[in-house]
Amino acid sequence: MMKSMMMMLRTLLLCVILVGTTSAFFANTASAVPRMSLTAGTPCSACHLNVTGGGGRTELGWSSMATTGAITYDKMGLDAVHNMHHNGFGEGTVQLGADVRIQVAKLGQPTVEFDDQGQASVVSPDRRVIPMQVQPYIGVYAKDWLKLYGTYAAGPSTFSGNFCDPTYPGQSCFAASANIQPTYTSPILKVGHFRPAIGIRHDDHTMLGLGDASQPRQPAIAPNYADTGAEMTYSPTFWFQTSVGGFWARNLAEAIADEAILDPNSPAVIGKVMFQPRFEGEKLTVTSWLGSSLYWAGRYRLENYFLGLGLLDKGSLMVEASRSDRGQEADWNTLNIMTMLSVQLREWLILNGRVERATTEKAGEEFVTDALVIGAEIFPVPYIELRPEYRILRTNNYSLGQHTIQVHFFF
Repeated sequence: MMKSMMMMLRTLLLCVILVGTTSAFFANTASAVPRMSLTAGTPCSACHLNVTGGGGRTELGWSSMATTGAITYDKMGLDAVHNMHHNGFGEGTVQLGADVRIQVAKLGQPTVEFDDQGQASVVSPDRRVIPMQVQPYIGVYAKDWLKLYGTYAAGPSTFSGNFCDPTYPGQSCFAASANIQPTYTSPILKVGHFRPAIGIRHDDHTMLGLGDASQPRQPAIAPNYADTGAEMTYSPTFWFQTSVGGFWARNLAEAIADEAILDPNSPAVIGKVMFQPRFEGEKLTVTSWLGSSLYWAGRYRLENYFLGLGLLDKGSLMVEASRSDRGQEADWNTLNIMTMLSVQLREWLILNGRVERATTEKAGEEFVTDALVIGAEIFPVPYIELRPEYRILRTNNYSLGQHTIQVHFFF
């Protein structure tokens, strides 16, 4: 059944990319928080300095969050903070930002322990305070046609003197790129060390989409993954985007850690298409996107498919599928599927629920991980987000239910 689904997904991917690349050249990509793109009806590149979405915020992205909170700063007597209309310096030439995330959760899997009488009991892992992200950003508008972008991600021992300390093999501690666009309607050439335009980019590292059920602590596409290369992006009309690029897959090879599958000097190619029709009625505005991407290097191939539907300022529904294969006989396969529903009760209060399944077939053995996550995004004041969640995780070896909370400071 899994192989049949893979064949169907692969056929769909090739058809969509063929249609896209014969219609126009290269495109913008989606999103750090895809929900916001669907409920706001704008492309993610409108709010982020990084043309592929995520990371530092543009003036529009910064100002749109400056008044998002149950209590705004003017009601707290902090008019100076409330009246900051942008994050730019030097007449907007330089834009600064940062993300800091801390999560309280149980990390690891339950164990079985025996008492003196030989009675077994299941012991859950300890709850820990986990620093998930400490990451500053800078964007420089050097010329009308040239924008520079850079970011640095602190690691577990960065503040102990280890400047570059990635958590996962293949993860990069920095990204830097130059975006070249001769005119407003021209394609954008992006060169540097950055993340290829793979699928939908989320800010939640616990999602199963790019993971591997057989080795959950070692994703092939790690958080903050980046490699050196170039992409060309172009959106000939508001409802269509497509993307193509090439990379030197050194960090990807480090994550895979098998030169028979991917040599560190191997090239990688990325192709992506995305349709974004919008339907406006008298009472409702429906936003949507449909697309796919293919990332290929050596004997490793990653395919992503995504569908999104949104009601302006009300909520969104997303469905994503990701599959990969590696090896000479393509005998290491993954297929991950996620469905997520978000409901916006207030601008500062969003309820989320998602169901995920990650499946890996390797060496004749099947590994399955199921996840159910129910939670909320709460902005008590601008620039601070709380994410309380309840997670149920089930693998081949154990099941675990727990409540977690993430605190996100951003600028």
